[in-house]
Amino acid sequence: MDNFDKKISTRVQNFLEENVEFRNDEKNEILEKIEHRNRNKRHFHPVYWTVLASTAIIVFILSLTFISDGKSNIQNSELAGSEFKNANPYLAEAEQIKITIQNEEEVNEGDHKYVIEVKNNSKYPLLESTMLLSHDINISNGLKGNPFKVSIDINKEISPGQVAVVESEVPSSIFDQSKVNVDGISIALKGYLNEVSDQSFIHISKSNSVVEATESKEPNRNESPLFEAGGYTMIGEEGHVGFIYDNEDDVSRFYPNKKQKYMWHFWGDENKFDGDLRVMGTHESGVEQILVYEGGLGGANNGADRHAPSNMSLPEGGMWKLDAYIGDSLFGTVFVKVHEVE
Repeated sequence: MDNFDKKISTRVQNFLEENVEFRNDEKNEILEKIEHRNRNKRHFHPVYWTVLASTAIIVFILSLTFISDGKSNIQNSELAGSEFKNANPYLAEAEQIKITIQNEEEVNEGDHKYVIEVKNNSKYPLLESTMLLSHDINISNGLKGNPFKVSIDINKEISPGQVAVVESEVPSSIFDQSKVNVDGISIALKGYLNEVSDQSFIHISKSNSVVEATESKEPNRNESPLFEAGGYTMIGEEGHVGFIYDNEDDVSRFYPNKKQKYMWHFWGDENKFDGDLRVMGTHESGVEQILVYEGGLGGANNGADRHAPSNMSLPEGGMWKLDAYIGDSLFGTVFVKVHEVE
């Protein structure tokens, strides 16, 4: 054995002594195999045996690491999925913040003054909040958000159980009343719960704008049409907005307070997708909106330009209007029926 072989043998031996330990039964099994091969007169250079055994052991150790990492990745993936399902812990508390229009009066030849109450029923203080007021824009099938907004900073912390009152004028007279619904007001409240961070950011909307049909003041009592996209049945407006849904399937149907997964899909130009998704629901019997879902947008999926997985539930039977906002702009509307449990 030359010096090179001796060095290699010594290093491998040291590695084995430091990192590998055999049980007695394993040692006996290895010795039996070696003796068996010796009896069959199969002679190998001892350095080759050492290198071969070392290689096998190292491969075995690496494979265990790989398997362990794989299991860890799978567990982490499942954990991430679970965290997504639970979503942001502050979102549920955001629903406990109530916005009420206490008074409205016309001033200065068509301008409107509003007194609005914000009550924090959540368990966290509301920080750095801003209120945005606007008149919705009339469109052929309802209303859409108005990019022009009056912004009011609420310059104080609203503690749990505390009420803040905001007074502001909206210059309605500068709008063309044939294009803007000056008889109603849309309110958005932005701020942070408990701490100023991306996770604790909230966005709450409320509107007292009444959407009237073209020839009738009755609310829409028909669900949006179904259409096919990417091999799935969806409800909404084909080529614009919708989510995977099958009205004949009890699993997919809406029932009061039944939370279910729905995959939203959106079609449009890139500049339409500036912001997160926010779904606001309005029941046929009233005009107060509730927050149904809020979350980020995903990439292209099933032929759509954007998609968003969501967990949605609606609290009352009957027809509901689901307004899907991306950022501050209304992207589209889907009408669904919440079935009563038989």
